[in-house]
Amino acid sequence: MKCKNCGREIKKGELECECGTPIEQAEAAAEKKSGLTTPDGRDLAALEKPAVKKTDISPVVLIAIAAVIAIIAFIVYKVIVGSDIRDKDNWKEVSTDTYTITLPKAMKKSNKNIETDTDFTKVDFYKCSKASVYISKAELNEDEKELLKKRGVSGMRTQAYENGKNQVVNGFKLSPEIHGDFVIVEYPLDAQDYVDDEEELWAVSATLITEDCIYQIDAFCADEKKEDYAEVMTRWIESFKLK
Repeated sequence: MKCKNCGREIKKGELECECGTPIEQAEAAAEKKSGLTTPDGRDLAALEKPAVKKTDISPVVLIAIAAVIAIIAFIVYKVIVGSDIRDKDNWKEVSTDTYTITLPKAMKKSNKNIETDTDFTKVDFYKCSKASVYISKAELNEDEKELLKKRGVSGMRTQAYENGKNQVVNGFKLSPEIHGDFVIVEYPLDAQDYVDDEEELWAVSATLITEDCIYQIDAFCADEKKEDYAEVMTRWIESFKLK
């Protein structure tokens, strides 16, 4: 390093030139550091990083970041909660030529033919991974037609309710209830194909009697999930209406 006044070479450690010109502190510090080296021989002063100037984040940028976080949180919520078939926001009305019924959007119509009773024939079968709904019907036999003439539809419904109280299914005594036009019972069931990878099921079964035939609307879920799904399965069944 040289003196800025006379150009004389400044020796290490000098704070003032022979001409009387003081050496600036910053230059002295730089000179001091330049004499220091790292173990591998590199100059320590050359390795010093300049101080990074801090900059303030714009409020617009902060709002944009918050908006992105909110959108991601909403998407995660819809993925997790949106798959819950118990949530009525995830239901839709299914309409055919003969009936309408409200079911979870996740339920798709299945072509599998599963007979629940030899007298009943399949109408439709809707299924998802957690539950299913099976709709079937049977024409009135001669005895039922005769009873219909004597007691009417409401009388037959009452008779179905009384008959249900005396039945036992898989060791479980039925406790039928009348919900509007339906006679509804719940019971355990050992069966395959109604719910994926489940054999021990819980069934909610409804009987709907008309002047022409008897409809059976059955909903199924895993037996261990009956506390979670029995109520909503009943609501799906009760939404069934003939056109």
